[in-house]
Amino acid sequence: MICPNCNTMNPNSIKKCIKCGEKLEKSSGGAAIKQVSSSEGGPMLKQKEKPVKAEKTPKPMMVNGDQKKSSKTLLIFFVVIAAAAALYFYKDKIFTSVPSHDYKADSIRTADSIRLADSIRLADSLKLADSLAQAVKDSLVLLYKGSKTMRQDTTLYKTLSEAEKAQASKRKKSYNEKTYYAKDNKKMVLIKGHSFIMGTDKGAVTTDAKGKPIPQKNPQGAASDIERPAHSVKVKDFYLDETEVTNGQFKKFLEETKYKPKGSLSHFRDRRFNNDEMPVVDVDYYDAVAYAEWSGKRLPTEREWECAAKDSHNYEYPTGNDMTESQARFGMNITEGSPKPVKSYRANGFGIYDLAGNVSEWVQGVITQYPGNKIPNRNYGSARVPRGGSWLSPKEDCKTYRRAILDISKSMGNIGFRCAISRDEIIELKNR
Repeated sequence: MICPNCNTMNPNSIKKCIKCGEKLEKSSGGAAIKQVSSSEGGPMLKQKEKPVKAEKTPKPMMVNGDQKKSSKTLLIFFVVIAAAAALYFYKDKIFTSVPSHDYKADSIRTADSIRLADSIRLADSLKLADSLAQAVKDSLVLLYKGSKTMRQDTTLYKTLSEAEKAQASKRKKSYNEKTYYAKDNKKMVLIKGHSFIMGTDKGAVTTDAKGKPIPQKNPQGAASDIERPAHSVKVKDFYLDETEVTNGQFKKFLEETKYKPKGSLSHFRDRRFNNDEMPVVDVDYYDAVAYAEWSGKRLPTEREWECAAKDSHNYEYPTGNDMTESQARFGMNITEGSPKPVKSYRANGFGIYDLAGNVSEWVQGVITQYPGNKIPNRNYGSARVPRGGSWLSPKEDCKTYRRAILDISKSMGNIGFRCAISRDEIIELKNR
């Protein structure tokens, strides 16, 4: 029931207004409800507030990998477009048939010549079409793969040759190890490049009345004319086999290559010589060259061999300024003697074994005249030179500067070899 005085809603069971105390009378309709604002007082019906939805923060846009196109990918795309355009604009010239000839007007040429010319032109057109189609296909493949390309040198060079040299220098390999192993898996020891005194001045040189030198008869122990004069030479870095090539290593070479040796190799049947750890003997000079080439090496030069034997000290012997039977194998009887297995004696300062005695060793090339030597010799330019002496040699023939002379076809039971290679040659091999 609504109070007519204060317009307050009251329960129907009461007779007075609960607010102002006005007497209430029952009526069917009642007074109209007066809308009262909050400023006028009185109760108000509070409307239920709808919760305000928080605005969703927009998610960051994901950048597709395909949008990260490199400049090269865009270039490929333009190539594709250009190729397609070329096909479209020149399709008439490429795919249309060759125009016919006026055989009556062109009476000089025969019908066969015309047909041949037509065939050539048509074939050229088809080839051009195939080339363009293939170019489009390749471009599409590259475009599909994306921009995953190899790194390229972006340096600007003045000329093409400079760019080529720069790329070559980046790829160039070097070799700085103290040891080296070639195909025969034989250890090689580095000998650093340096200058040393090659040859000797020992032994007087006599001259005739006109001042010309007279060849000596070479008394025992004296230097021969071919070993004089002493002169300074320089070697570059090179590697030398630490031991002579052994029977076992030479047998492996023969098995792999089926090479037919020029030397007799008769020692293979002799128990005094055929131990696999003994140095190989009875090899011709060209047998030694063949083995060296197979293993990726070469024979040492005279200069390299003498450099290794003198051990940077200009020694008289590879063992030092003297040599004893406890240091090398030499002076043996031909009927009873034989070489010893490699490494039976102590190595020199470079780590090289048996440069004195055991077996003489072939060196590269033929014997030549030393600078300043004016004494002629018929062996210059033709004879080969084994170095170091052997188990059969007297002590004097084991000296570091001694140069023996042998015919190139000789193969004996006291001559073997070892191999060498320069550091520059190794680098060249690695950069091929």
